[in-house]
Amino acid sequence: MNDAELAACADENYALWWRRWASAIDGGEVHDLNGMLMALTGGRQEWCNVAFVTARLESPMKTIETVLRFFDDHQQPFIMRVREGLDPTAEEVAEILGIRYSDTIPGMALSPLTPPDETLPGLEIRTVADQATLNDHMTISAESFSIDPDQLAIVTPLKLTRQPGWFIYVGYIDHEPVTSSSLLVSGDTAGVYWVGTIATHRRRGLGEAMTWHALREGAKRGASVGVLQASRVGKPIYERMGFHVVSPYRTFVRK
Repeated sequence: MNDAELAACADENYALWWRRWASAIDGGEVHDLNGMLMALTGGRQEWCNVAFVTARLESPMKTIETVLRFFDDHQQPFIMRVREGLDPTAEEVAEILGIRYSDTIPGMALSPLTPPDETLPGLEIRTVADQATLNDHMTISAESFSIDPDQLAIVTPLKLTRQPGWFIYVGYIDHEPVTSSSLLVSGDTAGVYWVGTIATHRRRGLGEAMTWHALREGAKRGASVGVLQASRVGKPIYERMGFHVVSPYRTFVRK
């Protein structure tokens, strides 16, 4: 695949991630506005809700004004994300309406998907299937991403694990939960999300191991492409694994 095709895979998987996430939550909502996906999970932090530009908007001003009314009516903060170069006019309109550029998240892809067979010695990986293991995942994620645990609990119901193609993994060292990752398989794409490790166990290759585990599981389910959104710290690790940037996601936040 070329980079344009990989970017399309990344967009599709990322949009589906939001759809499945919001759909799993009581009171969550998903709406499509001809190129704009709105997903509301009910969390009270910006990262919990999104307006994601999936195609060039025909009426950017009207569409983004609708986005503002929707989240205002629900009294919810949100982020707006658009792949770099997809719709510069939408970005300009967002700025005019007070939704300001914040940062860019590197959307990365790996193709072909050929994860190694070996796993990290001493690391036991479990697939979340009950509340206890899900609680371990939330504890790891809250620390890894500096998220309010109460907010995370609101938007992480066990029903997530029953969404088609959605899997959460927790890694244990000496029976202690220390690292986790998530996977969403859509078509031939394995999207990896929420890769985190608690502070006491970082710099041991656990995040990379959890990423490879999710990709292996995706490959078993027919995926031939891996995609993810990288943090500043994670980007060099993913580059070493063979990922490269195909879809920089520009983030806008209401000020």
